Amino acid sequence: MAMMKELSKDDTKEETPQSNHEARRADQIDRYIGRRLRMRRIEKGLSLNDISDALGISYQQIQKYENGTNRISVGRLYALSAIVDVPISYFYEGLPSAHQFLKDNTLNIGKDVPGLATLPTTNVRDAIIGLIDAINKSDNK
Repeated sequence: MAMMKELSKDDTKEETPQSNHEARRADQIDRYIGRRLRMRRIEKGLSLNDISDALGISYQQIQKYENGTNRISVGRLYALSAIVDVPISYFYEGLPSAHQFLKDNTLNIGKDVPGLATLPTTNVRDAIIGLIDAINKSDNK
């Protein structure tokens, strides 16, 4: 927590995406991190307002982080780790290694979309994966 007091408000503000670059949508890792945040907040006996007041944002934004609706920036995750008194690695505990995660997800989707892993940007890959997921969900209804 001491480290957070040394940072100014400007240092912890999230940057808004530029108009020609949209922020990526939250994915399964973001939802996992959000669940870990909620679990730790409750363990510490902190309310949504306690967290939001410490960060200078709305409690609704904390809800969106916890539900995995919005992504948590690296700077914000750093601040949250200090507020809930855990190392940043806490939020990633229980996830497969990054190498394994990428291998599993790229190979599975790659079978459906040849060349997906070679696309130049993650935004394009995420959009294609999101489209495939949406089609699969609509087919299962």
